[in-house]
Amino acid sequence: MNGPVLEAIGLTKRFGALVVAQQISLTLAPGARRALIGPNGAGKTTFVAMLSGALRPDGGTVRLAGEDVTGMAPHRRARRGLARTFQVNSQFGPLTVLENVFLAVSEHAGFGGRMLRPAASHRALIEQAEALIAKLDLGAERHLPVSAISYGKQRVVEIALALAARPKVLLLDEPAAGIPSAEAARVFDVLEKLPVEMAILMIEHDMAIVRRFAAEVTVLVGGVVLMSGTPSEVLSSPDVRRVYLGRAEPQAGQGAVHAGA
Repeated sequence: MNGPVLEAIGLTKRFGALVVAQQISLTLAPGARRALIGPNGAGKTTFVAMLSGALRPDGGTVRLAGEDVTGMAPHRRARRGLARTFQVNSQFGPLTVLENVFLAVSEHAGFGGRMLRPAASHRALIEQAEALIAKLDLGAERHLPVSAISYGKQRVVEIALALAARPKVLLLDEPAAGIPSAEAARVFDVLEKLPVEMAILMIEHDMAIVRRFAAEVTVLVGGVVLMSGTPSEVLSSPDVRRVYLGRAEPQAGQGAVHAGA
């Protein structure tokens, strides 16, 4: 497509007197690989929640593939190509990896409310689920309960559930959080295999991961954009370094900074 696949224009969110996001603007082109970083309480998860529809902004606009989706529910955004993962795993733990992915594929295909039919009657859906599992190197675990596999592999299953919707945009909330470094490397091996045309926005704290994953980095501080640029530009910035040492606050007017694609 021509133009951005996702646009946030002046997003603002308040909880009472507390402003947690102020005039945040950001665009993602098809195939973008952007990291969203900032200290705890910077507003990163709130911003992603507004993009996904989990939170409605008090001001601003969200556009998906040119369509205004600001007032649209999360499931409707998902059907239009916006998928999100979470820091806390949301799979049905007692179900197997294959059963989880099959249910996600079925929901996207419109069979979510008609699953009383024997699963074997949905052979095409099972094949789609198997293909997705194989693509993400989960074949050895496909018949194991999700609760029985490692935490790192659970995060890969969570990515598989998001990919079942065949999204144009994938929002990732700290995909490597709480995972040993060896398993974190596996998660990012999986991410590097995703379709090149899919735009990905990832919240991340680990700067080594940011350098490996991102072509662009946006820094939030106090609910506003501090700066945006390449990983080398952002991570070498004295302002960003001061923020991560806890000694900087955004200067007046920085809420108007635009994080372009």
